[in-house]
Amino acid sequence: MKLVRLHAAAVFLFVLLAVSFGAAQPGEPEPFPALPEGIDAKAVLDEAETRAQAWRGFDELEYAQMSRLGIRLVRGKHIEFYTDLAESPEVNGIVPVLDEAVTQLALFFKLDPERYANWHIEAFLMSGREPFEIFGALKRAPDFKNGYALESRIWILDQKQAYYNRFLLLHELTHAFMCRTFGDLNPRWYSEGIADYLALHRWDGKTLTLGIYPESPDEVPGFGRIDRIEKMGREKNRKTLDTVLDFDAGDFSDNDSYAWSWALVTLLLRSPRYAEAVAAIPYLMTRRDANALFLEMLGEKSARLNRDWYEWIAGIGYGADFSGFARDDLPAEPLREPVELTLSPQTAGWQSAGILLSAGKTYSIRAEGRFKVYIGDEGRSFPCEANGISLRYNEEAPLGQVSAAVPSEKPRAVNPWKSAVPFKNSQLKLTPETSGPLFFRFNIPSNAARKSAGSISLIIAEEH
Repeated sequence: MKLVRLHAAAVFLFVLLAVSFGAAQPGEPEPFPALPEGIDAKAVLDEAETRAQAWRGFDELEYAQMSRLGIRLVRGKHIEFYTDLAESPEVNGIVPVLDEAVTQLALFFKLDPERYANWHIEAFLMSGREPFEIFGALKRAPDFKNGYALESRIWILDQKQAYYNRFLLLHELTHAFMCRTFGDLNPRWYSEGIADYLALHRWDGKTLTLGIYPESPDEVPGFGRIDRIEKMGREKNRKTLDTVLDFDAGDFSDNDSYAWSWALVTLLLRSPRYAEAVAAIPYLMTRRDANALFLEMLGEKSARLNRDWYEWIAGIGYGADFSGFARDDLPAEPLREPVELTLSPQTAGWQSAGILLSAGKTYSIRAEGRFKVYIGDEGRSFPCEANGISLRYNEEAPLGQVSAAVPSEKPRAVNPWKSAVPFKNSQLKLTPETSGPLFFRFNIPSNAARKSAGSISLIIAEEH
């Protein structure tokens, strides 16, 4: 029996697309993203600007009542901040955070910050509604649960957590900025997801960083989106990609839809393969067919996005490793004779093996070797074989267990990894329902992959 040896860790292709659309020369404006035919970026911005200039504003506030109502005003460059909370370093730091955020939002969307030199927002942080109703600040505001943005005002109710207060204010500021800049907040999965994405921040009293990915829950107290996805992300509760894309305003009555929307936007923004299409969405926000145009821009990548989506929500966690979502698949060749393949647990997510399997045929795969999985929150490593170890579970399966799959090419509502087969007793048999490339995955938390060590050898053969 001839055995062909492959070393997957050495031959995986890491083709990283540029996230930006070309660096502008000093003094030149950033180039607009590529847009579907018939949509002009400058026209979108100009139309939103005309609409903003026509905004007649809110009724005058009853400033004479401020002191009696316990409300104070702090003015910044862009922000007029009203609150009835007592002075503290956390509350006093809100105005510089929001002022700096305006500049960073402009840069994130590749726009000139000078465009917003005269833009002003009234921000209200309230321990209760009544004083602000008397003050006149809540006229035209709906009955919101936590926060709301309307034109040049944003409101939030005190969350009793300094970080989460800033998070909600930044979330609503992002809404106000995007509505002011692009004219609408459609599609809702994107507008809510990007507002959450950018509102995740680090602030040390001097430096603000928007759009972070949290390393631990302690870094983002009150956020909770990752924990929600982990609890909801079991197979029967997972939202399909189509379901999230179809969210409308009425779906955001609780934090579940915010969590799914944040998860999708995070995947798109952290995966350079989708950079061009996702950068175009703000310029589609006044269009009712924004989702269709977005998917049209993705083209063949929409099938890959569905694959990535199910992988992402199944393994989501703090300190996630996104390298697998930037990795190209290996060119797949038919399996004509037995092959020995070496796999490393340090490669996050589903790894393409470069082997094409045929539908209806049965393949046997045998595993040899051991590797170590390092769990950072416990500060220890676990020795594993392809079967995994039953003393510790991850995603409801033994830690380190290796699975094989030929992903489905069915519509986006179907989990393409549902037919995955795990190793048991160091072997498995796989009979794919569809012809396609073979993938393997180690059942390891995303944030533990890079710290893992060792490798396993797999022998793959067609049964006759």
